[in-house]
Amino acid sequence: MMAQTAHCIAQGKDGSGFDVSSAVYGSQRYVRFLPRVISSAQVAIEGMPLQDIIVDVLNAKWDHEITQFSLPPLMTLLLGEPGTGGSSTPSMVGAVKKWQKSDPQKSIETWKVLSEANASLEKKI
Repeated sequence: MMAQTAHCIAQGKDGSGFDVSSAVYGSQRYVRFLPRVISSAQVAIEGMPLQDIIVDVLNAKWDHEITQFSLPPLMTLLLGEPGTGGSSTPSMVGAVKKWQKSDPQKSIETWKVLSEANASLEKKI
């Protein structure tokens, strides 16, 4: 919880938490927390004492879900990088949000299909 909070403060935004969770727990199925659980930490720069921030963060209702997940034996997942540098998460998120705004109904339908496909694959693995 503290690592995720520190990460969000360092980034200046509420990320999903998946990267920190993966670093701590390894392979998993992850459902993100609601950003409000670290809201006191986000305003830390406004003078709230560090001890109070830590207590708020530790006592917050962290509603994320972590479920152990692993691929079947002999199945390997590879991630490649084309040699031109990594992707830019902010620009990718911006492109998705732009697409969602341009066709809200289609984006909802697509998101639903993707979610169902992911759930189906997870059950099969």
